[in-house]
Amino acid sequence: MQQAKDSLAQRGALPVAVTFESPEQARRYVEESGWPWPLLVDRDRAAYSAFGMVRGSYWNVLGLHLWPGYIRTLFRAGRPKLRRPNDDVYQLGGNALIDAKGVVRRLHRSGTPLDRPSIDELLEWIDATDGSAPETTS
Repeated sequence: MQQAKDSLAQRGALPVAVTFESPEQARRYVEESGWPWPLLVDRDRAAYSAFGMVRGSYWNVLGLHLWPGYIRTLFRAGRPKLRRPNDDVYQLGGNALIDAKGVVRRLHRSGTPLDRPSIDELLEWIDATDGSAPETTS
């Protein structure tokens, strides 16, 4: 996402990440990754709940079908240091596009930790936001 910083800025988009990890872990992530945008801490997962982001099953989080993607992630350049999880590895996330009026224009609930839209898809979401009806995917 950081590689698309200029493209996001040209569109007037402000990425905001939300984590349920501790403030200390969030700070460490920002320092190690160079995350340039706001990172909010939602310890009680109110935002996760409001967006319908649920805890995954063992298969959805640790199933063998995910291992190739996890291995690719481990060797991806520029990723933050790998650390032992400190919190709920089963909590799934997602992506939301919220317009300037606070309307959720697009929502994707992840089915696995690797199930996220690409940056190109996110840019398409932004470009397609024209006042049409909101869309939700799972």
